[in-house]
Amino acid sequence: IEHSEKGAGIVTDAIPAGSVQVPANGKPIIMLRDAQTTGGYAKIAVVSTVDLPIVAQSRPGERLRFEEVSVDEARELLIRREKTLAAIRDFLDGKMRAYRIGAGGETLIAFTKVEKE
Repeated sequence: IEHSEKGAGIVTDAIPAGSVQVPANGKPIIMLRDAQTTGGYAKIAVVSTVDLPIVAQSRPGERLRFEEVSVDEARELLIRREKTLAAIRDFLDGKMRAYRIGAGGETLIAFTKVEKE
């Protein structure tokens, strides 16, 4: 990524978790929860909250691929992930059962609530 002759700096503003900043060297940096609260490098994107754990587990210099999504799509992906994690917690607590279902070459796991007697 190349900057104009004016440089990489911009007016300092807020840095949300997942901001993708591009300093003067042109190598993007993804700012996570331990980042400063404000900064002055150009921001070209923000990683969706649902994908922050994946980014956090990547190694420095590892290549990452991004896909553009709308705010609504990102919100829907996060809601879906939270529902899945809640179902897994309920399963581990004995409040739900899990069933592996296969059809048409596809396999999925379905959760059902355990009925109390």
